[in-house]
Amino acid sequence: MSETYRVLVVGMGKRGLHHAAFFKANPRFELVGVSSRDPERLQNALSKLGNVPSSSNARALALSTKPDVFCFCTPPDVRLGMIKLGLDCGAKLIALEKPVALTSNELFAMRDRIRKAGVKAVVSHQHRYGVHYRKVKEIVASGALGRVHTVLVQRLQSCHLGHGPGRRPVQVQQQSSVPRLHRRLCAIHRRRAWHLRMRRGRARPA
Repeated sequence: MSETYRVLVVGMGKRGLHHAAFFKANPRFELVGVSSRDPERLQNALSKLGNVPSSSNARALALSTKPDVFCFCTPPDVRLGMIKLGLDCGAKLIALEKPVALTSNELFAMRDRIRKAGVKAVVSHQHRYGVHYRKVKEIVASGALGRVHTVLVQRLQSCHLGHGPGRRPVQVQQQSSVPRLHRRLCAIHRRRAWHLRMRRGRARPA
């Protein structure tokens, strides 16, 4: 018989609840606990998940349940702390949501701790294989937007592209479809290219 893995999920927002529900439905996993610092979200999760151990104290729950898989879906400013907790509770796998970290230094600190402990880690980057994400990557890689330092995407409804020495954001709003996002990004691409030609004296008046 296949081994069953014990899972703890921290963070009961939309994505955390999504993970918890699928872990609970999969016979290969046993959902041994859920945690959220928001009492309302925690109660909402329990109403959907049923009789699952829960606590607003993630550390206490993690250390008492000792999960094989430590999954957290929290704001990105607590990534390193959650990695430390996952290691402290003895998890064999740490699963986290994007972004993996807010800075390169934080990313390297997380990587070093994970490697030293000899555990596995996985980041939910499934959308990177989508056509819409590859198109954005193509536009950014072309250099037409300048030096991009941050890309923030929220369910394809808004996209902020920080660029240039002043790191000024360019905002793209889109309400319904991926093609519309593509069109807006391409429009920015064309406008940027026109400005570059103007600087070189090669552009025709608009």
